[in-house]
Amino acid sequence: MRILIVGSDANAYSIAKIMSENKSVDVVFSAPYSEKFNEFAHSVDISETDNAELLDFVIANEISLTIVTSTTAIENDIAGCFGDARQLIFAPCADSAVAAFYRSFAKKLMYRLKIPTMKFGIFERENQAIEYAANARKPLVIKKDFNTMEETSQLAVSFPKAKQIIEKSYTSPENKIVIEDYVDGKEVTLYFLTDGYTALPIGSCMNKDGFVVSPDGYISEALEEK
Repeated sequence: MRILIVGSDANAYSIAKIMSENKSVDVVFSAPYSEKFNEFAHSVDISETDNAELLDFVIANEISLTIVTSTTAIENDIAGCFGDARQLIFAPCADSAVAAFYRSFAKKLMYRLKIPTMKFGIFERENQAIEYAANARKPLVIKKDFNTMEETSQLAVSFPKAKQIIEKSYTSPENKIVIEDYVDGKEVTLYFLTDGYTALPIGSCMNKDGFVVSPDGYISEALEEK
């Protein structure tokens, strides 16, 4: 089996390393080029935005499976491109990834489908966000709309702190933020594979002090199975 990993982040590195240790995998390629991958994979100089060149590489090198961690490639709908060419790829299509990348879309979706979520506001203008924060119950959780996966939410226990975070958020090119009520507790993420009709659970994790760890002690098997 020949594997291609599209992405250069920590997730791509971990997957490439694990795949290289799998006895059923003959060779692992990665793109775009990153020297750190060359210890256990063959890194190739192809942009994560170039679906056509990536597809040509996959066909020419008889790649069995492409695994994508790059948000840029996913937004560029690499899954749709590879699917049309009948090449096996592990990645969401661009449309289905919107809820993961854009917090405002996810919150609106949960509200529309009556999925329980914290009280929230979505703001494209700084003055409206500040006015909301001034009158909202504290603490507040303030997040940029686009979820880069690496960024963490910011907690504001007072209005001056909230105002400071909001003003700083609007200095970046992004002009939309999400403000949520704070809920005390541990955040646990459950992962599923789905084709749109059925869902297969593949495990859970949580963030602790900046590290991804098992949620042992915070969620029971019975609750996870629900």
